[in-house]
Amino acid sequence: MQPVRIGITALITLLAATTTAFTPNFSAPFSAPPALAQTSARSKAEADRLLEQGNKQLDTSQFQAALQSYQQALRIYRELSESPNGDRFASRKGEAYSLMGQGKAYYYLGQYRQAIEFHQQSLVLAREIRDRQGEADSLRGLGNNYYSLGQYRQAIEFYQQSLVLAREIRDRQGEASSLNNLGNAYHLLRQYRQAIEFHQQSLVLAQEIRDRQGEAAALNNLGEAYRNLGQYKQAIEFYQQSLALAREIHDRQGEGSSLGNLGLAYYSLQQYG
Repeated sequence: MQPVRIGITALITLLAATTTAFTPNFSAPFSAPPALAQTSARSKAEADRLLEQGNKQLDTSQFQAALQSYQQALRIYRELSESPNGDRFASRKGEAYSLMGQGKAYYYLGQYRQAIEFHQQSLVLAREIRDRQGEADSLRGLGNNYYSLGQYRQAIEFYQQSLVLAREIRDRQGEASSLNNLGNAYHLLRQYRQAIEFHQQSLVLAQEIRDRQGEAAALNNLGEAYRNLGQYKQAIEFYQQSLALAREIHDRQGEGSSLGNLGLAYYSLQQYG
């Protein structure tokens, strides 16, 4: 039976950037004149506000508006990073997250090539300033876009790199996301046994961190893999667990996916009633 792509619960995680982590890790070699320091502080506060505004617009599906906010924030952060009175580390980090935000917005707009360009830039900057979380998020973003372009091998390379980093920095949510995404990519390559291994790891982790939506997605994805292997009774067990959980957390989309997949599994068993 051919794999049904829409049955896979992608649960691609696009972690929101926050401004709270933008703190210096070094002392300034000299004190700037008070007026210049105040101007720099005001500019940074405005850039941080724009970045946060972009994040909120992204969360509410205002993708074009989010792009504008991120672009304005990026311009200010770049000016600050070139200023002798600015906090270069914080400004560079702001640049990285503004670039990443634009990558996310373009991803949601379906402009994957454009999104890749921004994630590549944010990845370079994150590595320059040794921001491991930003690096992991950028790698996952690149994986998501190559996945959406149908370039699953390329996506797997980025997901594997993000998985290694997530484990190093003990980002359990990022680790679960990378495992789930690896499972989906292998599924679409029809390597179902490999997909099952990653989805099982994702399931265990989701249960450990009490991520109910991630748990439901992993269960549904395990059902899909077993269905494509022709193991319909095993698939039905996972779909039923996923359905029960989706109903518990009022995830209507997940509920619909599990019900549809259950129908396909019973159809394959010729149980039409």
